Amino acid sequence: MGVILSKNELISVLVPVYNVERFIGKCAESLFSQTYRNLQFIFVNDASTDQSLQVLRSRIDKYPDRSESVMVITNECNRGLSEARNIALSHALGEYIIHVDGDDFLEPYAIQKLYELALNTNADVVIGDFVFDFKTYSKPYIHINYSNKRDYLLGLIRRKVPCCIWGKLIRKSLIVENNITSIKGVSFGEDFVVIVRLIDQARKISFLNEVIYHYVKTNQNSITATIDETSIRDLLVVNKVLCSYFGKNQFINNQIKLYTKLLLLKQVSSKKLLKTTAKLYPEIKDSSLIPIRDKIIMKLAETSSFSLIILLNSTYKILVKILWRLDFRN
Repeated sequence: MGVILSKNELISVLVPVYNVERFIGKCAESLFSQTYRNLQFIFVNDASTDQSLQVLRSRIDKYPDRSESVMVITNECNRGLSEARNIALSHALGEYIIHVDGDDFLEPYAIQKLYELALNTNADVVIGDFVFDFKTYSKPYIHINYSNKRDYLLGLIRRKVPCCIWGKLIRKSLIVENNITSIKGVSFGEDFVVIVRLIDQARKISFLNEVIYHYVKTNQNSITATIDETSIRDLLVVNKVLCSYFGKNQFINNQIKLYTKLLLLKQVSSKKLLKTTAKLYPEIKDSSLIPIRDKIIMKLAETSSFSLIILLNSTYKILVKILWRLDFRN
C-alpha cells in the first residue's frame, strides 16, 4: 500500500515498445509495482518484430489488480518513437503524465515521490535524478538545483543537462494547452524539441534530489545510435521548429544553432559529415563565450581540419570513459 496523499489524481504512464523483449518484462514489473496506485498504463507496441508484446502480456497477467488500468495499443506498421509517444499521449486521461522507455525501469517509490513534490511545490514539471545502467557498472546522474527556469532552459539548449523527456512528471494541461507534441518522422532530437518548449512554458519546475529512473545502456537496439545524415536532417527540422517557436528571441535562436553545430562537430565520426556540419549556420560568428574545447573544435572546423577533430573527439571520449569508471570504483 502506498502512502495516502492529500490528493490522489490519476497519473498516466506512457511507454513506447519496440523490440525490447529482453527489457520490457522488468520495465512493466517496475511500473505495476509502484506504490502510487492511481495510475493508467499506456503501452504502444510499435510493430515489434520480436516477442516484446508476448512478454508484456505475460507481465500484465501477473498483476491482475493492475490489468483494468492497462491499455495496449499495437501499430500495424512501425511509426517511430515520436509517433508512438504522441499516440500514447492522445489516450492519456491523467492530470499528469510520465514517459518511460520500454527498456528502462523505475524505482518502486518513483511516481509517488514525484507526485508528492508536484503537490508541495505546485510544479508543472518535476525532474528526478536517474542512473545509467551499463553492463558491468552503474553511474548516477544528479541534477543541479537550478535557481530559476531560464538557467535550466539554457542548460538544455547548451546540452549541459540531459535533454530527455523520460523520468519527468509533467502536468498534462501544460502539453495540451500549448500543443507541445513530438515531431512526426523525427527520430533524433525528438526529446529536445519537446522538453525545451515544455520548460519554457512551465510556470514552475522542481527537482527531486533522489534517483528514481534507470536508463539502461545495454540495449543494442536503442535509438540513441551513431549520428548519420538522417540525424543531421532531423536536427535541422527540430531547430526550425524551435526557432519558429521562439520567434524574435535572437539570443535563444543563436544559442540553439551554435550548440547544435557543436554537438554534431563533437559526435560525428566521418570527414564527409564533418564537412557538412562545418557549413551549417554560417551566420553564427560569435563563439567567444564557449568553453575552450568547443573553441578549438570550431576553429578546426573553420580550417577544415577534420582529421584533427576526429582525433580530438575520440581521445576525449576515451578519457571520459576512464574517468567515469574511476569515479564509479571510488
